[in-house]
Amino acid sequence: MAESLAHSDFVIAIVKWIEINCHKNDYAFIKYDHPKNVSNDRPPNICGFVPDVYVDFERIIIGEAKTLNDFERPHSIEQYLSYLNFINNKKDALIIFAAPFIVVPRFRTVIDDLIYKYKINLDNKPIYIQNLVEIK
Repeated sequence: MAESLAHSDFVIAIVKWIEINCHKNDYAFIKYDHPKNVSNDRPPNICGFVPDVYVDFERIIIGEAKTLNDFERPHSIEQYLSYLNFINNKKDALIIFAAPFIVVPRFRTVIDDLIYKYKINLDNKPIYIQNLVEIK
């Protein structure tokens, strides 16, 4: 599926967020799906879904970009559940979701509802939901 410019901006913002906020080794092992990524290192399939950004070095980092029109689609909800279950079984992991500012509170509710409904115990693994475009 062709991605929107907003989605592409969010993917790059996640990459930059990892560069700024995570260990330099995490950034060295980043894989992301974006036209500007000239390497063949693309994120792996995780339980049937491919995240936009992925790091597997000292910890697992999953990054997913969402736009106003797709953050609550059934496909997206299935992605979130897949990623939550995946990190649930990892020692050190986090998820960063990038979305438009206006949907961040609702997005947090969607994620919290999934965690509650499916009884996912993340053992204090962080889930970030932020509007990251200003990081450009």
